Amino acid sequence: MADVTVGPGRRAALLASYVTFFLPAGVLLGFLSPFLATKGLTVQEIGALVGLLFAVKLVASPAIAYAADQLGAHHVTRAVFLVAAVAASVGLQLLDGFLHLAAAIMVLSLARNYFQSVLEALATAERAAGVPARYGAIRLVGSIAVALGVAGMGLLGTTPAAVSRVFTIVLVSASVGFFVASLAAHRHGPGTPTAPTTARGPVLAPGAARHPGLALAGLLVTSACLIGAHGLLYSAGSLALSRLGFERSFVTLCWIAAFTGEAVGFFLLDRVQRLPLAALLAILAIAGALRWWLFATADAAPLVLAAFALHAVTFAWCHGVLVLQIRRLFTARFAATGQAIYLAIAHGLGISSVAYLGAKLYAAHGRSAFYLPLVLTLFGCGLWAALARHFPSTKAAP
Repeated sequence: MADVTVGPGRRAALLASYVTFFLPAGVLLGFLSPFLATKGLTVQEIGALVGLLFAVKLVASPAIAYAADQLGAHHVTRAVFLVAAVAASVGLQLLDGFLHLAAAIMVLSLARNYFQSVLEALATAERAAGVPARYGAIRLVGSIAVALGVAGMGLLGTTPAAVSRVFTIVLVSASVGFFVASLAAHRHGPGTPTAPTTARGPVLAPGAARHPGLALAGLLVTSACLIGAHGLLYSAGSLALSRLGFERSFVTLCWIAAFTGEAVGFFLLDRVQRLPLAALLAILAIAGALRWWLFATADAAPLVLAAFALHAVTFAWCHGVLVLQIRRLFTARFAATGQAIYLAIAHGLGISSVAYLGAKLYAAHGRSAFYLPLVLTLFGCGLWAALARHFPSTKAAP
């Protein structure tokens, strides 16, 4: 997937792709657990299915993205996964039972993971008038879409039956919309490829880092800790709020605060990248420790809202910097493969493991389980600092 010089039409299509992909993301992350609870599943079963949503990324998504990159078959692959995403979305509405729901979630996750790999590769490879596009500004649009999806779910999903219907409608319509918009973004149209597509070539970019293999391994372990720490939030965050006695409206408000904070974080990302790495890691460590400590101990509404709003730092800044560093390690041809590998480790291994193990800890020990992501955050920041000399620069391109 080569770097491209783009015009306004292609940029608009790329932004539309972000909107249609991320609109249902907040619905899945914020309301999948309550939705599964209406199907009669236990907390442990819900944790396992939320973990499965991310675990599929571990092997299948990189393999699919690599094959599509190698063969140049992204149009065909995208069409196949459009059909799969629609079928899985309808399946979530119609099916009951742990195994049937697990199958639907696995297929949906495969499709959405592939879509995200293509999307992040397009955004990080883009060129506008010869200058690298600002990933944070592009990703901001996706975060706003996430917040709008959560708000819409909160307004329309007032009953368990309504939640189920809205789930299906949002997932199906967003999948179709993404397919159309991303096809438009892939067309040459006003832009032309600036890097030739060759039959063979290196996967890792020569000279991207002192030791590219070690840099990649270090970034992947770091991402598994820092991004993976959010798994417990996704599997038990809404349930924890309900057990504290908060109403559904406040739960919705908390998720809106999280994804609005995420949008603000991506808006500031291009400036954050200019910070020295030591300063950035100090901010991430302090904000992460504070956030997960609040989840473990706070019961006052303002403090709970503040904990959700810190998504701006613990997720948006971490994800943004890691995505760009991973992109610099891979050649243009294998940009989607690089993003798929990152998503496989950060989400497939990290988030899914913490979602599952954290849910079991939460069932046994209550909110003390949130000390797990606190420890993972501090360890991830420490590892990043220890291996920093092997990583590509964190600073944004001029």
